[in-house]
Amino acid sequence: GKCNITNTFQHPSCYHGRHPEFAWEVIQQFPLQQTVAFFSRLGIYTKNRDGYLYPASGQASSVLEVLEAEARYLKVKIKCKEQVTDICGSSDPAQGRWLVKTQSWQYAADSVIIACGSPASEITGSCTSGYEFAEKLGHTIIKPLPALVPLACKGSFFKKWAGVRTEGCVSLAVDRQIFREERGEIQLTEYGVSGIPVFQLSGYAARLLDEGVPVRLLLDLMPDFTEESLHVFLKTRMENCPYKTLKESLVGLFPKKLIDVLTQDNSGDLASLVQKIKCLELDVKSPRSLRQAQVCSGGVSTEELSPKTMESSIQPGIFFAGEVVATDGICGGYNGPALPRREHTLHSDIYRALSAHLLKRFQKGTIFTAPAKKSKGRRNGHVERFTHAYHTAIKASSGAHRKRPGKKDFKNIENKKRRASLMDDPKTISGRQE
Repeated sequence: GKCNITNTFQHPSCYHGRHPEFAWEVIQQFPLQQTVAFFSRLGIYTKNRDGYLYPASGQASSVLEVLEAEARYLKVKIKCKEQVTDICGSSDPAQGRWLVKTQSWQYAADSVIIACGSPASEITGSCTSGYEFAEKLGHTIIKPLPALVPLACKGSFFKKWAGVRTEGCVSLAVDRQIFREERGEIQLTEYGVSGIPVFQLSGYAARLLDEGVPVRLLLDLMPDFTEESLHVFLKTRMENCPYKTLKESLVGLFPKKLIDVLTQDNSGDLASLVQKIKCLELDVKSPRSLRQAQVCSGGVSTEELSPKTMESSIQPGIFFAGEVVATDGICGGYNGPALPRREHTLHSDIYRALSAHLLKRFQKGTIFTAPAKKSKGRRNGHVERFTHAYHTAIKASSGAHRKRPGKKDFKNIENKKRRASLMDDPKTISGRQE
């Protein structure tokens, strides 16, 4: 893909969940300007396409590469061949409050970030382990359901229109009342409907169906016309070409497959055709599977998290980020941008604690390196970062590795200060209007 990094339009309505204001509070702590500056500092020059910001390379792999390069520069240990099996309290608080256990090792940490994603889509690494760890730690899990997903509908005619794309308006109705509506390109499939307007409604539909509430989609295939004006329009077309049947009069307005569906069981009644074009009713049977969903709705309840730090209010030192949290966004890059913002929020809190710890040690003549080289003796007095495909643990260990600071140490500290200051420098921001 091209990787829609973020968007110039941001509003609370772009985010869903039982408490959508939670996501908005997080987003406001790391606004658009800082998001663009963050990626610009790493080397991603962004292009603005109608409010959607993409890397100038047009390749999502560019974003991955610069993040990996930054991680290598910061000496982050990345463990891709280890899978976390458990997160539990440490029996030795002096080494860290938490233990992150894998099949072959265990890592002590003062802080643990659970950013395991969700089971949505078919990408490698999609799983439910984040929910399992959170639940074991005492968190409430709102049932994960597919979102941004096609909808399967009840009916026997869908194979006739499969493959058709058409502009229109899709409304989600509950008890004959319009609950929400979206407009855009609708994709007609052999099982029902898909496309961005359907995706935007799918999370609501999935949640309502799971609660036993029947939902219905209303398709308006000519939203620029009222029912009355469409009647006059079609009548005029037939009068201009009296040799055409009602079905033939639709040629040039709709694809042939769609015309066949609209005119089946119609004996030439213009009024019923107009009604069908303006309000084609589809009873939703179910969302498609999690494998076909772009994201999940549900996850760790935001009532148990701090929007300022993303830290658990139940287990101090446990943080959550990404799709494992019970918030999701609309189509168009509103799920991806929340990730650096959430991670900025939680890392800010962790780094404040680490900075105080490091400063205290530095004033005593101790220099911390990350990571420390292995030695025959004790391996203490350093900050060790552990990251693998699913989980990140950050440890501030408490030993003493004393040496006198040299010129190289002070130079490294100054370089890090300079790099950090770029985050707030407006000159680093790209994303010019195209």
